[in-house]
Amino acid sequence: MLKSQKHLFDLPEGIAYLNTAYMSPLMNSVVEAVEEGVRLKARPWTLTIDHFFEDVHKSKRLFGRMMNVPAENISITPSASYGLTTAANNLSLKAGERIIALRHQFPSHTYPWKRKARETGGVFHEIEVPEGQAATEVLIASIDDRTAIVAVPNVLWTSGAYVDLIQIRRHCDEVRAALVLDLTQSAGALVTDFQKIRPDFAAVANYKWMLCPYTTGFLYVGDEHLDGRPLEEGWVTRKGGRNFSSLTENPETFELGAVRYDMGERANFALNPGVNRALEQLLDWGGGKH
Repeated sequence: MLKSQKHLFDLPEGIAYLNTAYMSPLMNSVVEAVEEGVRLKARPWTLTIDHFFEDVHKSKRLFGRMMNVPAENISITPSASYGLTTAANNLSLKAGERIIALRHQFPSHTYPWKRKARETGGVFHEIEVPEGQAATEVLIASIDDRTAIVAVPNVLWTSGAYVDLIQIRRHCDEVRAALVLDLTQSAGALVTDFQKIRPDFAAVANYKWMLCPYTTGFLYVGDEHLDGRPLEEGWVTRKGGRNFSSLTENPETFELGAVRYDMGERANFALNPGVNRALEQLLDWGGGKH
């Protein structure tokens, strides 16, 4: 069992912070890394091409280790809503087909699906979880041949109801439904193995149990969706992006993997170093054990 790590945070005597489900405090080492990043941005003449790429690639590798998947399946996002909207835009839904979700799950994991249902003639179907019960069984009972997408969390933020994602994936496979996850309320606190869960998409906002700065996040993209359409048409996601002198040629071809889904200005010189420091600490605590 992990012993108290209070000394790593700026927590005064007499304060025991228990509300990481709302927002985590930042470790002192993360604050220091962010401060170094801000000082780098304050002196832009010291920035090199590597600064636009290397910290980002490191973030993907570290998060991939935590989730037991290659870095090539990870994209950089500013929020869960960014990743979940990307997922909604890249999945098929026909008239009459259903999107299964939990009632009262976080709004960012409902709005994209409600819009998709309206635009396609599909059905957004919310499942009520009885008080004091886990959500897995009621979800399984709702997945049938009408189901095209199951969009759920691992832990329901309003009640703490738990969803066994491996079981849900198994039932999605039986009806050929896509599985889309918002793991903001669980990633970093629960062991999450994407090799076993096999989500189509999984979004994480980093400001809770991931112990990272606000407005940072990740999107996992399954192999079958790596040729989809991103929310943004940025330059850094294209082949040859490292060659700044060639950017006027407007290359159209994306780099391979989930990089096409990366947010614009992903090279957040101030915050990315803090993300990497937090992920390193989580892995040191055993966050990458599966």
